[in-house]
Amino acid sequence: MELDPSKLDLLCLVNDLYYPTSLCDIGGIWGVDGGYGIYAKTVLGIEDVRIVDSHWTDTAIQSCNESGVKIVDSFIDQYLHTNKLKNIDCVCLYHFLLHQVSPDWREILRQLSFSVKIVLINNPQWILDKAGFRLTDLGPNEYFSFVPHSESEENYRDLYTAPLEIDPLHKKPRRDLHHFWQWAITNNDLICWMDSLGYDLKYIRPSTVWSHNKHFQDYGFIFYNTRM
Repeated sequence: MELDPSKLDLLCLVNDLYYPTSLCDIGGIWGVDGGYGIYAKTVLGIEDVRIVDSHWTDTAIQSCNESGVKIVDSFIDQYLHTNKLKNIDCVCLYHFLLHQVSPDWREILRQLSFSVKIVLINNPQWILDKAGFRLTDLGPNEYFSFVPHSESEENYRDLYTAPLEIDPLHKKPRRDLHHFWQWAITNNDLICWMDSLGYDLKYIRPSTVWSHNKHFQDYGFIFYNTRM
C-alpha cells in the first residue's frame, strides 16, 4: 500500500494549523485500505479517527482494529442522514467528490457544512475550462478519452449499454454509481460552492497532472467553516 505524499502533507498541515481531536475519512478504503485515516491516528496522534466506507476489505478491517481507527460500514448518504458527524472537527475527502451522484458532490458538502469545521479535499480537478460538467453526460468515446479507465473494464462495461438499470445493492441507476468517474469539477466550481456554505479557502496546492488526460490535475484544499 503506497500513500500519496501530497495527501499526507495535507493531513500534516491541518494537524499543525488546527490541532483537530477528531477526523472522519470518508471513502478512504479503495486502493489504500484506510491508510490515510490510520496515518492520522498512529502518526499524527489524532485521538478520534473513523473511516466511513461501504466497501471494506479484510486488510482494512484488520489494520483499523489494530490501530484503533473506528470502522463505519455505511453508504455516505445514510451516514449523513443520521447526523453522526456532529462532533467531528475535520473531514477528509480524498478522490471522493468526483464520484458522487445522488447525492452529488455539492449536496454532500452542503450537509457537511452544518456540523464540520474543517474540510480536507484532494481531487482531480478539471483545468481546461472555468465551469465543470458531468462526465457521464458525454458520449462513450469522449468519456473514455478523459477518464483513466476503459470500456472493457468490468465496472465500466455496462455504463453506456445499460445506464438506467437499477443496481440491486445501491438502489440507484447504474450511471449514478460511485464506481465511475462522474464529474469534471473546476477549482472555481469548488471554491465558489464552499464559499456559499461559509467555508474560507485556507490552502490550495496543485500536485499530480494525470497522465491519461492533461485536462485533469490533482489539487489539495483546506477549507475552514467561518460560520461555526
